Amino acid sequence: EQLPGTEQAAGHFLAQIRPGDELTLSYITPQRGVFTLPPVQLSCAWPFGFIERQLPATGPGLELLVWPQWFPVRQLPQPATDNPVMEGADSFLSRGAHSEFAGVRPYRDGDSMRLVHWAASARQQQLVVREFHSYDTPSWLMIVDAQAGNALGQGADTTFEYALQIAASLLHYAQEHQLRLTLVISGRQPLRLTLEPGTRDLRDHLDALARVTDDGDTPYAQMIQQELAALQEQPVLLTVRRSSQPLAVTPRGGHLDVVYADDSFVHPLQHYPEGWRTLKPGVLQLQLHRRSQLAQIFASGKGAL
Repeated sequence: EQLPGTEQAAGHFLAQIRPGDELTLSYITPQRGVFTLPPVQLSCAWPFGFIERQLPATGPGLELLVWPQWFPVRQLPQPATDNPVMEGADSFLSRGAHSEFAGVRPYRDGDSMRLVHWAASARQQQLVVREFHSYDTPSWLMIVDAQAGNALGQGADTTFEYALQIAASLLHYAQEHQLRLTLVISGRQPLRLTLEPGTRDLRDHLDALARVTDDGDTPYAQMIQQELAALQEQPVLLTVRRSSQPLAVTPRGGHLDVVYADDSFVHPLQHYPEGWRTLKPGVLQLQLHRRSQLAQIFASGKGAL
């Protein structure tokens, strides 16, 4: 079968397979999205290879759903704002910085091993994890610019695809750290995904991110203003934009502004600034360029304050 983003068809050699057997095949594809593969063919030339027989293994077309690439996020800057809920917050989000121990509960799939209460687990002869009530951990709002024609780059290497990679990574981060996260993708039909603390399964969220396209007609700044105006709470806002896009917004909950240098997509070998910087109280900016390695930056905290 021909995989998206690859130059040639992939094949698999099966030494033996019996009727009713289930077969799982793993693929690596550089491109996110929804693709229809042609019918899969099974061929056999046993025992001597002189004669080969082929049979279709699937019906007409097979849908392949490719999630955005994601990477572990070690830490994110915590903007200090005038939001009274967030006063006194640490420079970085850390579980338990301003929280109260609430008790223990049985371990569930998806819980971080860092939350395991080992002494209680030994007494109860089962894994149990600690739960906390947090008083200063804010909710998060990430808005992805999906206005048609706004993305820089081509194919899988565009600012739109990079934003979706950050969104997928933020989903895993929020799941691990028990944060409330809302993702909004400003396509022709805006998509809103909400992750509540305690969510264990991200498949529906990642499936939705695999299907989105940048076909919207609402300007990015307008979409941000609309989303903030509709909320009663004051979340930390995370945006991803190109350097030529003006964005005049200072949400009370704080703002992490990820900015890609336009020129880096035209002259990628030149030197461009990279890392976090403080623009003003409550507003932090992450400067990136075409060759920025997102996995390294977010996993190592490179350039973090």
